[in-house]
Formats: sequence, C-alpha cells, structure tokens
Amino acid sequence: MVALDISTSMLADDIKPSRLERARLEIADLMQRLEGDEVALVLFSGASFVQFPLTSDYATARKFLEGAEPGVISKPGTNVGDALRTALNAFDAESGSQKVLLLITDGEAHDADTLRVAQEVADQGVRIYTIGFGSPEGAPVPQVDAFGRVAGTKLDAQGLPVISRLDEGTLQEIARIGGGVYARAETGGQELVVLTDALAQMQRGDVGETTDVRRMERFQLFLGLALAALLAATLIPDTLAARRKPQRAARAPAPAAAAKTPPATQRGG
Repeated sequence: MVALDISTSMLADDIKPSRLERARLEIADLMQRLEGDEVALVLFSGASFVQFPLTSDYATARKFLEGAEPGVISKPGTNVGDALRTALNAFDAESGSQKVLLLITDGEAHDADTLRVAQEVADQGVRIYTIGFGSPEGAPVPQVDAFGRVAGTKLDAQGLPVISRLDEGTLQEIARIGGGVYARAETGGQELVVLTDALAQMQRGDVGETTDVRRMERFQLFLGLALAALLAATLIPDTLAARRKPQRAARAPAPAAAAKTPPATQRGG
C-alpha cells in the first residue's frame, strides 16, 4: 500500500523536476521491481482516499498514478494520520501475506496524532516504510491556481515566501514504530533497492483468480424485431389489395359489342 502526499508543498522543486513528479516516477519504478505483489495507492493532503485498490494490474495502476495532482483533493494541509487510517482500512483483512505500507511525503504533518495512528497501524501487523522527499534546507511552496497550474509562490501573512522543509525526524519515528526503514529520496533511487530487498524477505500469500460468468438477457432486441415484423405482416396484405384493385380494373376486357341484327330481306310481291 503506497500513501502518496499530493499537498502543494510536494510541488517544491528542491528535488528536480519537483518532489511530486519524482515521487510518481519512483512509484512507477517500484511497480517494475515488484514480482507479482499487489499494489494500491492512497492519495492524501488534508484528507485522503484510495486512488485504486490492491491490484497486480500495473499498467492500469500507472494510468491512475498519472492523475495524482494536488487539485484532486480540495482540503489543504498534510494529514498523515488520516492517510495511515485510510491505508489500513484498504488492506484485505483475510489475506495471510505480510502487509506493507510505504509512506511517501515531505514529512510536514499538520495533525497531532500521527505517531499514535502509526502505532495503531503497526498493532494490526502492518509494516511501515517511509521515504522523505525534499531537503532539510527546504524550498518555496508554489502557488497553484484554480486550474492546477503553478502561478507564483505561496506567501505567508507577512508577505514572505512559504518554505517547506523535509521533516526527517517524524518520518524516522513512523518507520521505527512500524518496524520498517526510513530513507531519503536520492537521485539514483537507491532507497527503492532497500525497499524491494526488504519486500523479498517477507511472507507472501497466494493470490487466486476466479472468473464469474454472468449471462445477460438480450432477447428484447429480437422480440422487438418480431413484433415489428408481425405488425407489418398484418398491414401489408391490405395495402397490396388496395393497390391491385385499380390494376385489375384497368386490365379487365371490354364488354362484347351488341350483335347487329342482319337487315330483313325484302321479298317481292
């Protein structure tokens, strides 16, 4: 289960081309490294939701990943605790395989109960790994317009640029509570090597597939055609009969001419 931060702070460009773009690229790379493991995506900022559920259809998952933008969630902020709850509820409770949650964010959580929720998730047998995107020095947070386009820099109440900095301490603590590992995103993507090596050592479950054939009634079309043909059959004979009557009258033979009486023969007196 991947929980991806799509708050506006993830648009900061201290990681090129931006934190969010690099995160999407690394998630796509992670899918290529998975060997049949199911993957799901939770998007979060001030709220969270499941972008797509657990699936091994990586091609479709990548298409959904492309739509991970800040404008998808209208509530601002970074509520990591809510994202952890959403991810926990999206797991299959009946699955016997090891459950893994990968949290991708810059770590600037705006909720106070993040660590408590992380403990709740860990108590349910979920191992939590965290990857931090950004730098401790930080970078200005872009301002986004109504169409999701970057339009300048976000300013605070004093008119100064809002700076977003990577909070490694929170992410390290979440990983510790969840029995996982924290890594900072790097140019070479070495953090993914650590993650995939850890996944290879975990308990796996068998995923079965069933096909359910559901037949759909299609008789309505043929029934409609049959009724139309029946109606036409009742109308066609009367129409043809009406058309044939004048033709028969025109073709009828003329009445025989009256026989002429031969003139009487005059006889001499």
